[in-house]
Amino acid sequence: MKSEKVIYLPSPSTEASEVKNVRSILSGYIYHWPMFLFCMALALGLAFIYSKTLKPVHQITARIAIKDDKSQASADQNDALKQLNITSQPKLIESEVEIIRSRPILGNLVNELNLWVSYAEATKLKEVDLFNNSPIKFQMIKAAVPRVAVEYNVEVLSPQRFSFSVAEGKTMIANFGTAINTSVGNWKLNLQGDAEQWVGRKLKLRLRNPEDAINEYQGKLGTIINKSAPIIDLKIIDEVPERGELVLNRLIEDYKKFNINEKNKETESTLRFIDQRLGLLTGELTSAEKDVEGYKSKNSITDITAKSEYFQNNLQMNDTRLTEVNLQLNSIGELEKYANAKNSGTAPATIGISDPGLLSLASQLSKLQLQKDRMLATTPEGNPIFDGINDQIKSTKNALRENVQSIKGSLLSTRRQLDKINNKFEGSIKSIPGQERQYVSIKRQQGTKETLYLYLLQKREEVAMSYASTLTDVHTVESAFSRPLPSKQPMIYSFAFIAGLILPAGFIFARQALRNKVLTTKEIEKATT
Repeated sequence: MKSEKVIYLPSPSTEASEVKNVRSILSGYIYHWPMFLFCMALALGLAFIYSKTLKPVHQITARIAIKDDKSQASADQNDALKQLNITSQPKLIESEVEIIRSRPILGNLVNELNLWVSYAEATKLKEVDLFNNSPIKFQMIKAAVPRVAVEYNVEVLSPQRFSFSVAEGKTMIANFGTAINTSVGNWKLNLQGDAEQWVGRKLKLRLRNPEDAINEYQGKLGTIINKSAPIIDLKIIDEVPERGELVLNRLIEDYKKFNINEKNKETESTLRFIDQRLGLLTGELTSAEKDVEGYKSKNSITDITAKSEYFQNNLQMNDTRLTEVNLQLNSIGELEKYANAKNSGTAPATIGISDPGLLSLASQLSKLQLQKDRMLATTPEGNPIFDGINDQIKSTKNALRENVQSIKGSLLSTRRQLDKINNKFEGSIKSIPGQERQYVSIKRQQGTKETLYLYLLQKREEVAMSYASTLTDVHTVESAFSRPLPSKQPMIYSFAFIAGLILPAGFIFARQALRNKVLTTKEIEKATT
């Protein structure tokens, strides 16, 4: 027997009943259309008033690039750095971001621009931040300790006088440009611009603790690191676009100055070393020159024989090379101490060293250590952010030690050869007359010191030019510019429109669900059918 498929169709009466119920519900809501209209008008009216109290905000952005010195290194430098796998690692942009956001740099910015002081004028619905449009200019003469936050209601009475509120609602009258003592310290207000138009108008003067302002800007300053290039995007939100642009542009300038100062620290130690040596050599050279002149005068020597001059010239040339080698060995010794020190700090002077790989390693170690020192100013040393830079410092020190030992061995071998040549010439000098032999010896000492003096003088000039340079590794890609953020008004009105529909509808639904009385004959018919 075949099974038959049975299909149940809704009865026409059921469908009609459902349609009738929907119509009944809708008619109930339509019946209360005045309530919907009232709620809609009320919600949109409140939205309009609220939107007028909102302050327009702007996003200010700027972009900087940090020069990667490693990309410009020579082939020899790259070979040395490849031993550390440094060339394959990106520059520590994260540490530069922390430096930009550090309290020393932002603190300098806050105090330079007086960002802990603000001026505003109250209108009917909101306050307007005046910034550079303020007719008054606050000047702190001597701040109280500790710094306190305070708000003064200031009214310009005339171009010469103003009133301001103090504690417990009291009001004081003072003259512009006259010092005043209050809880914040000794200060004065200066009038600027067209004073007449501000007479009778009330302003708000807010003073904060500069530390609080620094905290605010640390929170407001946004940074985005470009993953494919050493570029940092800076951004800040401010209701006054001019202030935001000024803050970012000044922040970049302060960071550039900080970068130059940090670079110059590397040359300061070299300048100090050269100046110390030149100071000693000046006295020694003067004494040697006097010895030469005194010996010539005492023994009536006007000239020396060709043989004596030959030995003197060769000894002087050999001594010049020996002086350079000894100078390099001295610098190598300082680098060795630098590599073995627990806290390396700034690299020592590298006078006479010409090996590009060694110079690159010393410079790299100095930069890494300086970066770590700058990070320590704002971050505890136990933070995992130090893991990468600590590994690089350790690897750089190991490679520096290996290079130092290799070059040191080569220089010691060269010095032994030069000493042998000097011994040979000194033995040959014994064949010339006694007075000339003594004169050649004295002249040799004077020539050695003179050669070293001129060499150091030349190096000092080169280092001084580098020290005076204003070149920096930080370059401005885009100066600060502002753009208004999208208005919130469409969203506010949308929420108000939805609320204007939902609130009366919810009220009607709740009232119908909770009532227990029969109001119409249709309800009786519906319940009995």
